[in-house]
Amino acid sequence: MKKAPAITSLLVVLVLYAAGYGFHAFVHAATSPASSTHPISSARAVSNPAMHRAGSARCGRYSNKTSSAAHRIKWILNTGAKIHTTAAITETTAYFGNESGLLFAVDIHSGGERWRFRTEGSVISSPAVYQGTVYFGSHDHHLYAVSAANGRMKWRFKTNDIVESSPVVADGVVCFGSCDNKLYALEVKSGSVQWTFTTGDWVLSSPAVADGTVYVGSFDGNLYAIDLASGRQKWRFKTGASIYSTPAVAGGMVFVGSEDRHLYAIDQTTGEEKWRFQSGGRIWTSPAVTEDSIYFGSWDGSVFALNIKRAGTFITRFFKDFPVRWKLKVDGAMVSSLSIAGETVYFGTDYDGLYAMDRWSGEQSWKYKIDGAITASPAIAGGIIYIGSVNGDFYALY
Repeated sequence: MKKAPAITSLLVVLVLYAAGYGFHAFVHAATSPASSTHPISSARAVSNPAMHRAGSARCGRYSNKTSSAAHRIKWILNTGAKIHTTAAITETTAYFGNESGLLFAVDIHSGGERWRFRTEGSVISSPAVYQGTVYFGSHDHHLYAVSAANGRMKWRFKTNDIVESSPVVADGVVCFGSCDNKLYALEVKSGSVQWTFTTGDWVLSSPAVADGTVYVGSFDGNLYAIDLASGRQKWRFKTGASIYSTPAVAGGMVFVGSEDRHLYAIDQTTGEEKWRFQSGGRIWTSPAVTEDSIYFGSWDGSVFALNIKRAGTFITRFFKDFPVRWKLKVDGAMVSSLSIAGETVYFGTDYDGLYAMDRWSGEQSWKYKIDGAITASPAIAGGIIYIGSVNGDFYALY
């Protein structure tokens, strides 16, 4: 009779392992109340297509589904210069920039241009739209705030270097980074400085905000957690190389890629590393996160889907690929971050255009060939996929 618990425990381990939970799930099941839920259950955040990566937590998950055949052209607009920005989408308008220094506002139904705003440098920073104002950065060293309705400038703020970091808006503050090594927090209406935070190198990473904290990477290799109200550092986590990737926050964890080829999972509160996964190349893409999976790409052309329940478990010490749900290899580097809508993952490539993959199996749903590399991330709203290319065209697919 004394061995019955051991037998029961072994059966539980086998069942959990078969279900994809791994060794740590057995420990969790044995020590936690029956009402406990997996920590990533909060990843289903409210989608906001008017902000880069679908919201301030930057999880890249859009609430609008697309049709399974969503690879037909609704319209195309040629802008005359390379597009690297991810579009911000409102109920009527798509906002995006290009290398010629222009920010465009385009009617989402017709593809007709509503207005354009010119800066003195390339616009690589993806815009955010908040309460009738569009916020975005430029290589002319400024962050701009312009009217979403007519494109008239409300204010601009000058930094000491180029601004590629995409702004995030939360609690009346717009946060963004600059290549002057600083993270800025400005009051949304006036552009007045609330605080600045200095890192050790360029801030090309776009900040994420969750639970009153700003998370941002720097080329100094650190991921920083900064209090949104005061600008004071809460913690920092050192990776092995520069961070370009935008962090995603979900379920008490911060996920971020590094040029050291690893994807990291960091405790949101303490800054403690929970696990890391090594890819075959440096990671510039920003992870897309659901309750059960993380999706990202690396410079060697690999696209990964990781099972969160398996990542960081005891078994991964012996089997590196244990967390891999599926893996895909594409031609060229993966710079376009993956976006999720419904059960489909979307991303652009250097040579093959736009992909749509079943997020569970990794099977290709469809592919749309675009003559030009895609470095931007797809934005999804109202069942339409919006994406720009370095060929200068901006596409709406349905």
